[in-house]
Amino acid sequence: MRLKQAESESRKSRWGMAACVLLVACGSSSPKQSSATPLAPQVGEAAETRQTPRGSPLTREAESLLQSGDAPGARAKFQAALEADPRDVRALLGLGLASEALDDLPSAERAYRTAIEVDPRFAEAHNNLGLLLRARGDTDQAIASLERAAREDPSLASAQTNLALALEDAGRDEDAQRAYTRAVELAPKDAMLHANHGLFLLDRGRRDEAVDALRAGMLVAREDRAALLALGNGLRRAGHPDEAVRALRSSIEAGDGKATPALLAELALAQHAAKDAIGAKASLNEALRLDPKYATAAYLLGSIEAAGGDPKLAKVHFERYLVLEPRGPFAGKAKDQLAALKKRGR
Repeated sequence: MRLKQAESESRKSRWGMAACVLLVACGSSSPKQSSATPLAPQVGEAAETRQTPRGSPLTREAESLLQSGDAPGARAKFQAALEADPRDVRALLGLGLASEALDDLPSAERAYRTAIEVDPRFAEAHNNLGLLLRARGDTDQAIASLERAAREDPSLASAQTNLALALEDAGRDEDAQRAYTRAVELAPKDAMLHANHGLFLLDRGRRDEAVDALRAGMLVAREDRAALLALGNGLRRAGHPDEAVRALRSSIEAGDGKATPALLAELALAQHAAKDAIGAKASLNEALRLDPKYATAAYLLGSIEAAGGDPKLAKVHFERYLVLEPRGPFAGKAKDQLAALKKRGR
């Protein structure tokens, strides 16, 4: 079972707020969050069910440690289980997960490959290896591994999800769409899956289908903070800012009312799109209160003020952005805005 949550994706977000420009269509991309793979297979209508490897008592103890966040302790117990039985594929899978949690990727890869050597039909090991290869940028090998996982256990929704993401990486859009469709059939209550699917469709100009997918995600998101953030981003970009604001406020509530500066920036973008400039400025000021060095908020505040607020404040915010990120992604635009304000004598 894939206990380690794969990229949510702060490391590799395809829709990150820092790339969004206020008052201009913000087209970045979706979270690409890989799904967690349960050890016990999920059974689809036409899927062939395989018996889950049982694992020794030591292996099950190690899994509990890993779930509780004790990766070093878990790895030691998995290694002890493997000393007793080198063919315990469940222990090998867990060893790979623990090694990933400790950022020991070579050991993780060896563990997954050994599990596959012991049991070539072990879908979860193929899936986890595929995830590791995708994160490393070996897209073709990742696709091959994930296709094998989906073939060995057609009911494994996470394998279909991860295959869709890898196919998307490779630019194989038709194949990716088929994998997304199958994944949604297997896991209709996975809100992040709906978000990824919707944002995939949105990036391909299929707006109506994208909105349907995003709204389907909203129906099942409940308190999934990351999914709500992704869904809000997609709904804003699809031209439904009021729904985006609701999704993003739900994301904040799911975090016990504690918002991150990036989440507040995304909320501000949705509020501005919904013609709530006052709310947008309040969100951005709160982002800067939480993190005075969050340059994106300063740039967005400058953009709002320059578009119809206080030109003097716009100048202050653009200058603040340039102090914080003199070579940042908006540096050129901030300088252009300052030059335009100066030309207008403001």
